[in-house]
Amino acid sequence: MELLIDGISRNKELMSDRHLLSNWLLKACEVIEMTPVGRPRVVAYPWPSSADRSALSANCFLAESSIMVHTYPENECVHFDIFSCKDFSVDRIVSFLDETFALVAGAGLLLRRGVDVRSGLVPAMTVISEWNWGGGNGDR
Repeated sequence: MELLIDGISRNKELMSDRHLLSNWLLKACEVIEMTPVGRPRVVAYPWPSSADRSALSANCFLAESSIMVHTYPENECVHFDIFSCKDFSVDRIVSFLDETFALVAGAGLLLRRGVDVRSGLVPAMTVISEWNWGGGNGDR
């Protein structure tokens, strides 16, 4: 499964602080019941339009695959990518994202990915669901 979410976040502190974001990744692993491999890595890089803010990119490798987060505090954007060969509760992780990042709007896409070994190692990808919420787009 792969869950992609783009959101508008009101939690600039979480989006701007390396330590908080690293701890958030570890908690996200607990929420989806997956095993971190090593510590999360968080990298800051200057965002061209602002001298006082940095965008953060963070990842945590999992025994089951990986979680990536990209934050842009200046424009309140946050992007999530959770890829796993193990199924997980989409409702639980989306609720966790909503609560911790104070998401006011977003879009989500859930994919089933992998290689169909029964068909002779044919790559397969299926959209399971997609949704928008907030910002006048309706409820999830």
